[in-house]
Amino acid sequence: MFALIRPPCDTIDAVSTTTHTDAADPEWIRCESCDGAAIASGYCLAHADGSELEGLLRDSGPVDARGTTLTAEHLELILEALARQPGTGEGQEPRRSLLLTRSTILAPLDLGSIALGGDLDLNGASISGDVILSSARIAGRVSVSGVSARRVRIQDSELGSIVSTGGEIESIYVYLCRVREGLHLSNLTASGAVAVLNTSFGEAVHVSRCRAGEDFSLTHSPIAGPVHFHDNMVDGEATFEGSTFGSEVSILDCTIQGELRFGTAIFDENLTVYRSSIGGCSRYTARRSKVTTSISASARSGPRASWGLPPSSTRWV
Repeated sequence: MFALIRPPCDTIDAVSTTTHTDAADPEWIRCESCDGAAIASGYCLAHADGSELEGLLRDSGPVDARGTTLTAEHLELILEALARQPGTGEGQEPRRSLLLTRSTILAPLDLGSIALGGDLDLNGASISGDVILSSARIAGRVSVSGVSARRVRIQDSELGSIVSTGGEIESIYVYLCRVREGLHLSNLTASGAVAVLNTSFGEAVHVSRCRAGEDFSLTHSPIAGPVHFHDNMVDGEATFEGSTFGSEVSILDCTIQGELRFGTAIFDENLTVYRSSIGGCSRYTARRSKVTTSISASARSGPRASWGLPPSSTRWV
């Protein structure tokens, strides 16, 4: 049975517009030579005495480079210290966090297979090139709110969660990852694509008030929690093909220039498309009969939708 159901907008909006305190202006004790966080005798990581800095990097606390200007050589020191931290061996759990809040990094940030027991905080950082995580283990949150970088690429990694509440980048790619909690993107502008591929999420995925200059993809990904795709603009296609959705999926107040695709996605609960403008042909093939599908969208150009559902189940306004 398929029926038109108006989504509980108040509830959905309340969830999807949740803000995170990590976007607020941070405060720290300033370095005597710059605005970076003082970590040793009044100096930041970039200005501290070499021997003292080496001792601090061997410590088990967070690596604190907030507000600090870092070169490629500084990054190499940090990564070497994190590679030596307790808990990085096989079967062990690392303990440290890496805080690069509002830092200026004069090189691409290739963190490779970094292991952190806490968070990776890149909020407000300015990075000369790409942000790359490959085979990383980060137990806490990967936060890139307000980051200025060319591209963000995360692959084959185990993460606690991914958060971005603002910023302008070229593109973001997340693939072959395992995320214990969820994904939260809001107020993010990408001149290129936003792509999440073959990645599992243990909780919700929220994408709101974002702009993708090319395609948006959330494909071949098992997602245990709800998916809220609200108030977004996509200049290309929006595709959810091959994903398995364990909870409700809602697409609300979106403008999609190209096609809206679900392909062979599997839905355990309701799919709702409401108050959205879809430029191209939209395709959906139901694979589980218990899904109630609600569609109220406008096809501004191109052919009408082909949802693989009985004609009476689709409403166009």
